[in-house]
Amino acid sequence: MIALAGSLAGNSVRLLGCRLVSGQSFACFAVLCDFALSIGSYSFNTQRKVAKHAKVTGNELVFPAPRKPEGNGTFPRQRACGSIYKFGGIGLGYNRKVLLAIALPLLALPGFAQSNSCLRVMPVDELTRQSILIARVKVRRVNRANYKGEYNQLAVLTPVDVIDGDFTLKELNVLARSSVRCAEDNYTKDEEMLVFLEPEDSLFHTVDYQYGQFSIVGEIVKGWRDKANKPIDKPYAEVRAQIQACVAAAHSAKPENEPPPKPPAAKPPQ
Repeated sequence: MIALAGSLAGNSVRLLGCRLVSGQSFACFAVLCDFALSIGSYSFNTQRKVAKHAKVTGNELVFPAPRKPEGNGTFPRQRACGSIYKFGGIGLGYNRKVLLAIALPLLALPGFAQSNSCLRVMPVDELTRQSILIARVKVRRVNRANYKGEYNQLAVLTPVDVIDGDFTLKELNVLARSSVRCAEDNYTKDEEMLVFLEPEDSLFHTVDYQYGQFSIVGEIVKGWRDKANKPIDKPYAEVRAQIQACVAAAHSAKPENEPPPKPPAAKPPQ
C-alpha cells in the first residue's frame, strides 16, 4: 500500500509539473496529489495501530484476533470509520499544508518555462517593413477592454513625431495586452514611447507585441536593438535616422516576384 501511494504521489507530481509547464489546469492534479498523500497516511497509521496492540510470545510477534462486531447477531453494528475531518489519523489541514508545499514550487514553473524567449524578436528592418505607422507618441489614457477575447486594453496615443505613416492622424487607438502566449504589450498613462503599429480592423495593435514598443526617457530610447539584435539604449535622433534609412531601403526594394526588365527592342536597319 505504501509503495502504491508513493508511486501515485510521484506520478501525480510529475504529471502536475508537465501540465503546469504547458499552462493547463492545476485543480485536478492537486486532487490526485491529495489522494495519494491520504492513501499513504492511512496505510502508515493503520500499520502503526496494528503493531501497537501486537504482543511478543517467545520469539514470535502475535497480533490480536479481529474483534467480533457487536450487534444482535443478524445485522452487526457498523463502526464509524472516523471523523469526516480526518483521514488516516492525520487532519486534512496537515494534508493541505503538505500539498501546498509540493504545489507552490510547481506553480512557479510556468514563470520560468513561459519566458519572453517564446516570442521571436524581429530585427529593426523587419519591424519597419511590417509597420504601417511608426511614431513617437505619448500615452494619453488607457482603458480596460475585451476585444474579441484577444486584447484586454485600449490605449489612446497622441502622436508627437510621426516617422513613417499617416501624418494627419491626431489620435491613435491601439489594442494591447494581447492574449497571445508570452505577449506583454502594455501601455501606461503619460508614458512616452516609440511604437511600431499595424492595423487591427479600424484600430491598431503593436507589431511584435512588447518588442514593437520602446520607452523613451528624456531623449534616450530604452531597449533599442543593435546589429546583433541585442537590447541597447540609444539617443532618439540616431534611432530616428536608422528607422528612416530602413524605410527608404524598404520602399526602394524591388518585389521578389517582379520579372526582370525586358531589353529594349532592336530597331530595324534603315
